Amino acid sequence: MSWRSASWRSGAERGVRSQAEAAEESRAGELLVRPVLRLACRGPGRSPTIHRDVIDTRLGGRYHLVRQIGQGGMGRVYEGRHVATGRRIAVKVITAADAAAFGRLEVEARAAGAIESQHIAQVLDVGIDEATGAAYIVMELLEGEDLSLVLCRLGCLPLQLCLRIAVQTCRGLARAHAAGVVHRDIKPANLFLAERDGGELAVKILDFGIAKLRPSPFAQQDAVTLTRTGSMLGTPLYMSPEQVRGQQTLDLRTDLWSLGVVLYEALTGKPPHQRDAVGEVVVAICTAKPPPVDKVAPWVPPGVAAVVARALEIDPKDRFQRAEEMLAALLALLPDDPSIRRSMLVPAEGSVPMSQAHPAAPTVFVASHATGDLPGGTEGATVEVRPPPFPTRTSQRDDLPSPLTSFIGREAEIVEAKRLLQAGRLVSLVGPGGTGKTRLSIQVASELRSSFEDGAVFVDLSSVLEADAILGAIAAGVGVREEPGQALSATMLRQLRPRRLLLVLDNCEHLVGACAELVEEMLLGCPGLRLLVTSRESLALEGEMILALAPLPIPEADHDLGDVARSEAVQLFVERGRSAQAGFRLTAEVAPAVAHICRTLDGIPLAIELAAARLRGLTAEQIAARIEDRFGLLDSIRRTASRRQRTLRALIDWSHELLTDRERAALRRLSVFQGGWVPSAAEAVCTFEGDPLELQPAQVTDLVAQLVGKSLVVAVDRSGSGRYRLLDTIRQYALEKLEESGEAPAVRARHFACYLRLAEEAESKLRTAEQLELLRRLDVEHDNLRAALDGFVEGGAPAGGGDAPRGWLEPEAALRLATALGRYWFLRGHHAEGSARLERLVRQATAAPAAIRGRALSMLLVLLPGSRPGKVTPEEALAACRAGGEGFWISLALLGMAEQALLKGDHATALSALEEGAVHARATGDAWIIARLLGERGRVHRSRLEFEQAVTPLREGLALARQTGDRWLIGILLHALGLTWCFQGEYEAAAALLEESLSLQRVLGSRVSIAETLSTLGGAFQYLGRHGQAATCFEETLSLARALGNEELAARAWLNLADNALVQGDLASARVSLREGFARWQEIVRKELLAWGLLGLAELAWREGRPADAMRFFGAELALEQAYAIGLHPASRARFERILDGLRTSLSEEGERVLELGRALRLEESLREAIAYLTA
Repeated sequence: MSWRSASWRSGAERGVRSQAEAAEESRAGELLVRPVLRLACRGPGRSPTIHRDVIDTRLGGRYHLVRQIGQGGMGRVYEGRHVATGRRIAVKVITAADAAAFGRLEVEARAAGAIESQHIAQVLDVGIDEATGAAYIVMELLEGEDLSLVLCRLGCLPLQLCLRIAVQTCRGLARAHAAGVVHRDIKPANLFLAERDGGELAVKILDFGIAKLRPSPFAQQDAVTLTRTGSMLGTPLYMSPEQVRGQQTLDLRTDLWSLGVVLYEALTGKPPHQRDAVGEVVVAICTAKPPPVDKVAPWVPPGVAAVVARALEIDPKDRFQRAEEMLAALLALLPDDPSIRRSMLVPAEGSVPMSQAHPAAPTVFVASHATGDLPGGTEGATVEVRPPPFPTRTSQRDDLPSPLTSFIGREAEIVEAKRLLQAGRLVSLVGPGGTGKTRLSIQVASELRSSFEDGAVFVDLSSVLEADAILGAIAAGVGVREEPGQALSATMLRQLRPRRLLLVLDNCEHLVGACAELVEEMLLGCPGLRLLVTSRESLALEGEMILALAPLPIPEADHDLGDVARSEAVQLFVERGRSAQAGFRLTAEVAPAVAHICRTLDGIPLAIELAAARLRGLTAEQIAARIEDRFGLLDSIRRTASRRQRTLRALIDWSHELLTDRERAALRRLSVFQGGWVPSAAEAVCTFEGDPLELQPAQVTDLVAQLVGKSLVVAVDRSGSGRYRLLDTIRQYALEKLEESGEAPAVRARHFACYLRLAEEAESKLRTAEQLELLRRLDVEHDNLRAALDGFVEGGAPAGGGDAPRGWLEPEAALRLATALGRYWFLRGHHAEGSARLERLVRQATAAPAAIRGRALSMLLVLLPGSRPGKVTPEEALAACRAGGEGFWISLALLGMAEQALLKGDHATALSALEEGAVHARATGDAWIIARLLGERGRVHRSRLEFEQAVTPLREGLALARQTGDRWLIGILLHALGLTWCFQGEYEAAAALLEESLSLQRVLGSRVSIAETLSTLGGAFQYLGRHGQAATCFEETLSLARALGNEELAARAWLNLADNALVQGDLASARVSLREGFARWQEIVRKELLAWGLLGLAELAWREGRPADAMRFFGAELALEQAYAIGLHPASRARFERILDGLRTSLSEEGERVLELGRALRLEESLREAIAYLTA
């Protein structure tokens, strides 16, 4: 059927309205109201009838009535046409003699006219026909059906459709309430689903005939008895308690109650207060809360149930207070936009349409029911009562185990399992052993059994060892006995066919094929049967709905008691721990140990329960200390536990025994991966020369898929190329099997070769526009890269030959891998780890070729300066690179030499190294290294306060950097140029460059560069007088420094915070910040930071009235500045020189003597004096 909304003022037609239309509207005068309300509708089941008294007449001289399309208590509704324009319209006609009805008609027109919303039908005209005396209202003509017909035809509706209907209704009510209109009769019959173009549906709110309006200038019709508050008007099944009582004060919250009733009915198939008698309905509305919607319909999520429950609070003040508030709650539950399409009008799975459940049950209308026995009640109600839409349960088989321990967590999984069982007839809970599939299935079944006429039955198949015995076990479980001369299967199917039963089949994995055949036969032959299956792999049947059960969520950190306590894994440990040790509870002291236990055990419930049982003889801290030996530690002392659940090893042995030889080989070889793998890596690592199983790469992909299906491998990311991993407990088990197999050296060799290739391919690309993509890939593979490096320490020579790279597990190969990772470590802030690994390998790989050693030493100098000066010298790195003869690496070593010289204030050496480096760089034609050298030249000139000479190379370097696409390089050159503008007093220009640099570094995620740029940007803001923004930058720098463990960055942030406080006169904050900064002086390599701190301390002492101390600290700073050729910011120098001049004047000759004493202090002495001053 075509469902098309013909809106009088919709779409493009607004632009083509004829002059005749405009004239006709104008003639409507005061009776012409703004477009809105009550529509006429055509829908399924409504047959047009002809009424000769008005058919073919011209109502009001301009509306030709064609046929009747509806009838209600106020009159009839006709399809008509506008005489002048031919436009199709709907006209409601009422007898003029019925004054009350006409009053309602005018109220409806006024109410609708006050509202502008796409979810309220448009009213176009209202008046009285002079010829017939008929009152009429003209509306837009809509095609479709109202919600009451939809519910009658389909039964309860799918969740997403219910939410969308509620959202659109809420939007219409929000606009009505904003216009001062309370509808007071929201019910399914007054919510019309009208078709828009393209098959989209829109909810239209109908019938404002009993709406309550706030006072308005149109007329005094609010005084009409049938529309004023105080009368019991509406449909009681949908009326609010205050409406039923006939209270004088009704407000918008009564509409929100009614919408809650509609949503409840759409979700469950019946209104919440449905009773056999009208009086019972009225009393229930006023006194009883309805059963929670998620108990009546278990598939309804808790969030939706909470919205419905709040809307149906008896006391209005406990409901949503505005339609917008309810709308926001509903929108939060929708995954996308709330549009409705015709294709969504399907019944919820398992729903029984009212027309089928009660084919002969009409809607019953009962009039004049007294409500005087209710507080504030009135008489005179028109009540609509419907029979129950579902048959009631008459008998039930109760055959579920009663667990001895409480059920912990899994709320989301319970909701999802219920939803799946409502949507389909076969649901499989699939997951690794020990994840709690059995307990979850019992819990779900116990919560759902009341929804099934014949209850729920649990059948444990773990002890069934032969496929032929499955049928007998299930038949016994459901109470079917073999009959003489009849096959047991036929008998069972015949007896189950009429029953509505939930059947739980537990532990199907060891007989999965036979189980699948029998389950399929049962589903085909027993339409009222639903099955909940637990297994370590799915049954692979058509229509099977799989709920993959992961281990319990584990705490990410163990330092926050609240975070730890919220973890379901921890809650399980604590609950089971109380059984083992009376009074055990989670405290701040024990939380780290419990969190470590749960993380190590991957959140596997059975493993956690076994660990908690150890509290009988051990403390949580002792268990945590021994948990790495999980297979030896976790033996069960529960005598009633099944054999495979008494130890953690037995649990995994059970799964391992069910695998084929090839699956076992794949599992143990995959254990070499840490943090997961992509298919191509698995293919490279699991296949090698001399493999007795002769696995081929294509076979490995299939084997991984099979292991995923058997819940031993976890699919982490199914998008793109996909990624997989092993739970750590499974991995440790498989590693033992790998060692036992004798394959470990060959597999580790393949693993090392795979990740060496990845790192070396990535190294040069990290200097290009491909940087981000490569960083993300290396982030994901960082654990594998570390594991490959760790093989150098742990392993020996590969066995069985193979194609391992030359020098595998020798220092040379490990040094290649560490060098290739150097730039990655730098960009990701892993300075300490990278420098420690590289330094150790450089010292061990003494026989490595000069080129390999030179690359490693250059990487240490330039990209990993965490190796402090002296451990690796520039001369050593340069000599090795010269011997290797690679121009790029020679240039990089010379860059490192220049940086080290600049730190010492040796500008001449720095410039000389940069000149030579530029010669080699130009010979290579590598824009990246040329840009780096130009940037360093700019830094040297800025340090010498030669700003013009600094700007030129910085600009040239920035232009080259942009050509490379390296965001980090572009960012640091923008930073360097911005800092140079700061030195020249161009703070606004500097801030713009620094903010661009910061945005690039944030995209890149280079935390060290972000922190350094923030520090400089904060300085620019400070000079601009924007001290709040400056403090924000410095505080973020400090936060990043702490996260990185970078004490020099932290000291810099503290010293900047101190200076920002000083210029604002906040001496207390300045003292605290200086103390924190100087506490880290031993970690500070850049001497300009120490000079900066001494100047700040001198100013603090001066402001605190201690001029001699101030003079002494000034002297210490001047000595440091001279020794390291430090160039201070000119504005800062001017500020401090003003203070120093004042001190000289006030102290006279004594001041000069103290100044010289400060100059004479060694650096360590001056810093100790500084700390003593700040801690006094």
